[in-house]
Formats: sequence, C-alpha cells, structure tokens
Amino acid sequence: MNYYIRVISKNEKPQKYLLEQGENLVGRSRSANIRIKEPDVSGKHFIIRVNGDELSVENLSSKGIKLDESLLFENSPVNVGQHIYAGDSLDCIIEDEVLSQENDNQHFSHNFSVETDAGAPTPQAEVKTESGIDTGTGQENTDQSQDRSRTSDSNHTDDSNHTDESADTTGRSRDTAANKTRVATPAEIEYLKEQKKNRINRLRLVRISLLFLVIGILAILFFLREDGSHQEGIWPVKEDGSWNSVAASLPGQSFKEGGFSVFYPRQSHASVKVDRENILVKTALGQKHLIPLTIVLESFSGEKVLKSGIRDYLKSWTVNRNNSGEGRWIFEKASSVQFFGTANGLPTTIISYVRENEKKTWFGTARIFRQADRAYILRAEVPFEYKNRVENTLFKTSFLLFSPKFINEHWEGGVPSVYADWKALRTLKSRIKNASPIRLSGIFRQVNGILIDCTLKGDKVKGQFAKELLLDLREAQLRNYNAMKIRYINAVLERNISAAEKIKSETAAVFSLDNDRRFYDIRTNKW
Repeated sequence: MNYYIRVISKNEKPQKYLLEQGENLVGRSRSANIRIKEPDVSGKHFIIRVNGDELSVENLSSKGIKLDESLLFENSPVNVGQHIYAGDSLDCIIEDEVLSQENDNQHFSHNFSVETDAGAPTPQAEVKTESGIDTGTGQENTDQSQDRSRTSDSNHTDDSNHTDESADTTGRSRDTAANKTRVATPAEIEYLKEQKKNRINRLRLVRISLLFLVIGILAILFFLREDGSHQEGIWPVKEDGSWNSVAASLPGQSFKEGGFSVFYPRQSHASVKVDRENILVKTALGQKHLIPLTIVLESFSGEKVLKSGIRDYLKSWTVNRNNSGEGRWIFEKASSVQFFGTANGLPTTIISYVRENEKKTWFGTARIFRQADRAYILRAEVPFEYKNRVENTLFKTSFLLFSPKFINEHWEGGVPSVYADWKALRTLKSRIKNASPIRLSGIFRQVNGILIDCTLKGDKVKGQFAKELLLDLREAQLRNYNAMKIRYINAVLERNISAAEKIKSETAAVFSLDNDRRFYDIRTNKW
C-alpha cells in the first residue's frame, strides 16, 4: 500500500507527496526529500520512516514537533489520519490511498498539486471560461496556469472575446460560445514547466550573488576595523595564538595531584587568594579593551551534601544566596546536565544570575559539580554593563580542568544510604561480574548508597572496598554500552530500522542514571 503526506502551510498551496519506503526527510534543507520553504521550519525538521505498513516519525529539530496535540521530541509510531505540526505554520496529514482520495475529492480538489519523484509539481490542465474565470478540472495546477497566463501577456488582450494563440497557430477558430472550455495541449504544459525551471534558476543565481556580496562586505568591514573593539570580552591569547592562562588550585588538589585546577586569564594586574576550601581570582577578559572578571570557587561538605542530588543542592544554594549578605540575587533557570573531561565525564550544571549590592550590579554564571561528600560552586561574574559582550564566553567556558583520576573516582549523593556487611559486599562483587545489563543501574544506586553510609559512619575500610566495586561497575557498563552501540550501528548500516530502534530502546532502559553521560547520548541519538 502507498502512503502519502499532505503538507498544508501558510505561505504555499497544499502539496501531497508520496512517502518512499525507508526515510523521508522533511525540512528547508536542499537535501530534504520533502522540502518546505516556511521560515519557522528547520533545515532538517523531522523524518518519517516507512517500514512496510509501519510508519514512525522522529524529531530532529530543537523546536520539536507535535503529533496531534502532543509535543514530541523522540521517535514515535504514527497512524493514518494523524497530524504532524512543525513550527507555527506547518500542518502535515498522514494518508493512505483511501484517505488521500477522499481528501482530494472533498477538501483539496482545487488548491493542491501532487509532487512527483523529481520534486516538481505535476502540471495540470488549464480550464478558462469565456468570462475569464479559471476553474480546476481535477488535473490542474492553478499556480502554473497563472504563470502561463502571465508569460502570454504579449499575445493576449484584455477583451473577454480575444483569440487563443495556440488555436490560431493550428488554423482552428476558437469556439466563442459562453462557458465553453478547452484542455491545454502537452506542448503548452512542457512550455510551462520549462518557464518555471528558468525562473527557479534565475532566482537561485540572484541569491548566490547576494550571498557572495554580503560575505565580501562583512570581510572588508572585519579587516578594516582598527579600534580593537572586536577583542572585548574574549580570552587573551599569546603571540603564537595559544590561550594566555594561569592555573590556581586548592591545597593538595591540583590537576597534577589527581584533582582539578581553576584556569583564568593572565593579566598583569590579576590577583589570587587561596585558602583550604575557597579560591578568589580578580582578573579581566579582553585583549586590548579589558573587562573586569571575578572568579570565585566555594566548596561545601557535610550530611546535607550527601543527601542531596546535584540539582537539589544547587536549588538550596540559590535560596541561601539572598541571606549571604552579598546583596540581592536574581537567578535564571538552570541548564541541563553537561559533562566535562574524558571517558564518561564529570556531570555539572550551570545557572546565570544578576547580583545587586549598594554600589554595583553584576552579571555572572554559577557552575556546580560534586565529588563524594563535597559540592563545589564556581562563579564567574562581570559588571552588568558588559553582559552582552561576555555572556557567551561565560556560558561556554568552564574555567576548570579535571584530572582523569578525579573523574574516575567521581560519585555523588542524592540516594538513600544503604548498610552492607562484608558478606553483602562480596556478594555484590560477584553479582557485578554476572549481572545482566539491565540490572547494572540498580546495582550502581546500591553501591552509591553504601558509599554514603560508609562516609557518614567514617568506615574507610568498607568505603574503599565500595569504591573498588564502583570501578568494576563502570567497566561493566562500558563493555555493555560498546556492545550495544556496535549492534545499533550494524542494524543502521543494514537499514534494519525496526531492529535499530529496538536496540536503542533496550540501551535506554539499561542506562537510566541522569548523572551518566550515556543517559543523555542515547536519548539525543548521539551515538
């Protein structure tokens, strides 16, 4: 059975496309099978997959899509008659042959065209009455008939009784009886197609010329700038092009000692203060025009840290800021979890804020990361008047470099503590070796709870054994993840879409920890 998608948009006439078996890409990109010209549609907005009689849709755009009235960001089955909405102007209806014929006859008989495999609308016969009103015959493309009418202006008059040019060339007189019609000849249809193709080529040439003109103007403006203002808000660089940076670390916790270091721009007037738990740096961003920058690293430890997840602790920290005596704080919404460093990376999240005191207003970002019973908050802030110039730099720069050892030994609180005797610990060790992949996340939470219990009780011996279990777990997770990834890639290469989706679902079920990078990679299809 053939399946179709009927595209209804604000700025274009309805179109109907035949869905091919496999993947059908919808968007503004020239590589799209179904190309849409609406500005609020992404270049590659969504894919409709046809596997026999099974259809599914997958969103590719950060804007998302709606399946009927449900917002959709992941792959989902789709049925005949359902609507897919993209942006504010695009409505796509999934049709089989029966529904397609019904819609053609009942709703769209006069204002749509069917797209061929080449992507160009199929020309349809033009029908013109004596009164000059165009009507559809079921095979007519209104847009093309209007084009043909415009291209023939030199051969027609405004008189309603004018003589048709094509009829004159064949030596036949046109019937002038009222409401008589005629069907366009194949030669006229081919002529219309050629005219449309020429217009498209001319328009494409004009767009390319304008693009090169804009690029040339921007390049000239860039190279003629001599005031150095384009260097405001950037990280200073050396003559060889490398970053001009300096590192600061907490005592005994530097990158070389298996911890982490805070990096900041090297400036002649920079100052640094370090104690056992905090770092304060005053420096500046910029190469010529300097913008004051303050970097603050704070660390917190205790039972509250162990019992809170990373987002919960960040939320409690923001609540306490207004009671810190540092003025009034206004916070934005926290970002999703990000991962820094090698292997699985270290999970962090970031939030922007505005801080007001009696003398000045500051704009900054606060980044939180965890290690065992200790939470770290790194703040980077500038005077508020420089917000627009440095906002991008503050969000994209972590100011941190984590050692592989620090990342490898990373674990967090946020789960209930679990008591375990030596027998239970040894049982867990053997379970890790023989456990099925889907049980690893549960074991991970259990080991994390044991680490919390050992930390609260000060039991370093069992705590060390639990850390070794944690390393065994990570190795087992990595083996399973790599095996599933290979199976997924092979299924995609073999174009076995249903098998690939099944493997993806199984893997998503295994990796369900939100502080695991693979949890996010699988759900965003970044394999």
